[in-house]
Amino acid sequence: MKGFILGFLCAAALYVGLHYQFIRTSDDLIVVRKSEIGFLNTVVDIRDWTVGDFLKNPAITKTLAARGLGKLVDQAMESLPKPEVSDPGHGG
Repeated sequence: MKGFILGFLCAAALYVGLHYQFIRTSDDLIVVRKSEIGFLNTVVDIRDWTVGDFLKNPAITKTLAARGLGKLVDQAMESLPKPEVSDPGHGG
């Protein structure tokens, strides 16, 4: 009986890993049904992502935007260094 239960739990874990994606943000854990079956990006931790990370992973960025979490991308953009603007009044 223990073998059956263990086998059932393993099968359930495989099913969840193939069909769902878990995205860890600084605030919570988002569970999203995958558009394609597979183990790619099953668990993604975006707490320390930079703008470059969002650009390299457009599918995850699209998923966050669709769920109204585009603010996470905006926060990454705000962390970029601001370009220095010369003062046009000093004629330089």
